[in-house]
Amino acid sequence: MKREVKIVTLIARLLPGLICVVFGLNGFLSFLKMGPMRTGLAGQGIVAKQEKTYAESDKNVRYALWPTKAQRRQAMSNSIPTLLTRNLHDVFGESDPVRRRAAIDEIFTKDCLFYEPNGAVYRGRDEIDRVAGSIRATHADSQYQPIAEPEELGNAGRVKWVEGRIGEAPVLAGTDFIIARDGRIAAVYLFFDKLP
Repeated sequence: MKREVKIVTLIARLLPGLICVVFGLNGFLSFLKMGPMRTGLAGQGIVAKQEKTYAESDKNVRYALWPTKAQRRQAMSNSIPTLLTRNLHDVFGESDPVRRRAAIDEIFTKDCLFYEPNGAVYRGRDEIDRVAGSIRATHADSQYQPIAEPEELGNAGRVKWVEGRIGEAPVLAGTDFIIARDGRIAAVYLFFDKLP
């Protein structure tokens, strides 16, 4: 009986070591065929750990899964209604080119798009700055006023507005429709409406 216990004890000690050696060597020699790599976050984590040190991959996975405080703060402060209002007043309603550009850099993504009703499409912050400056130059004494609260649905929103001189009847009405990404405007669609 003692001999059988010794054999079982020896097997219990050697088997885990043998398993570790076999699977450890497989990483170098690839003699066991593995199935396809997992997709999704689990697969990304495995690939990241294979390519980088543990500390670097842990940091990258953490940043991919959980936004930083600054990212959360920006997403909260740049809600869709806030983005719509700031686009109307701080971008297209701003006469000072320095303040307008600062607002564009703050609320628009780098690859943003602006669609006009005539079919023109403007790409990037520089183009939006140029177009907003041109529009403002031709309507220098006009103001944009929302005529309804901004509406939000998922990552999109819209606001209806009128434009005109203070104390006079509006001369233009429209709707700005935006799509947001990470607390910034990724696309603006401008629609002209009938005057109310």
